[in-house]
Amino acid sequence: MSLKRVVITGVGVVTPFGNGLAALMKGIAEGRSAVQRMEGWEQYIGLHSLVAAPVTIQDEKRIPRQKRRSMGRMSIFAAQAADEAITDAGIVLADENLWKIGCVIGSTMGSAKSINDTFETMLPDKDLSRLNSTMFFQCMSH
Repeated sequence: MSLKRVVITGVGVVTPFGNGLAALMKGIAEGRSAVQRMEGWEQYIGLHSLVAAPVTIQDEKRIPRQKRRSMGRMSIFAAQAADEAITDAGIVLADENLWKIGCVIGSTMGSAKSINDTFETMLPDKDLSRLNSTMFFQCMSH
């Protein structure tokens, strides 16, 4: 089966200004910046930029714990944006054939924090046994 067409029906975003398209557009319209100095980044030798626009996880408990525990920050953000896109589109999942709908999320990697935590746990002693069972999945973009 191949796709014959794609229709964008809803938009969802998670941003440093807050969750939702309205929060993003308000931040842009007001000319605000979400960039701030990142505490702790000065410890990294060779890192010349100590600023970023971090996003705070909000309402993560809407995702069931059983699923959330293997999700990195990126995956939580993606799920939240997908939920917003579904709502924005006016889609009621219970009324849909789930084999005929989809959501596309763009990411070049999984959760940077999870990747960092994995290496900080594993590298000092080069001991993979110190990694818990969900750390690998949190590093992936899933």
